[in-house]
Amino acid sequence: MFVDTNLLINDYLYRAEGFEKSRVAYDALNFLRAKPKSTLYVASFSLVQLISTLSRQKVSDAIIREELQFIVARYQLVDFTKADIMRGLNLAGRDVEDAFQYAVSQKMRCRYILTDNVKDFKG
Repeated sequence: MFVDTNLLINDYLYRAEGFEKSRVAYDALNFLRAKPKSTLYVASFSLVQLISTLSRQKVSDAIIREELQFIVARYQLVDFTKADIMRGLNLAGRDVEDAFQYAVSQKMRCRYILTDNVKDFKG
């Protein structure tokens, strides 16, 4: 299963004090992380997006580092390559960032994409 960046962000924001975000991301990811045969993939560029989002939310560097360690320990990171960029660019009608997410998920042969942004992943 492939985890979209927005789910990682919402999972963190739900767990952090002072933020109001969806509990759905938190519950879904907790459930799946607890399943022993469940591999959750995350694109390497998602970590950069997460850092950028958390920095804009004024989250300290120390806490961002802790969150990155949390993710690296629980998810399988997938490198983002030139071939992935080319595949993503050829996916017409999709948000560009979501096209890259989709291309990486297909590289890993993921049957499911976990997201709370379903409209950009139909079909």
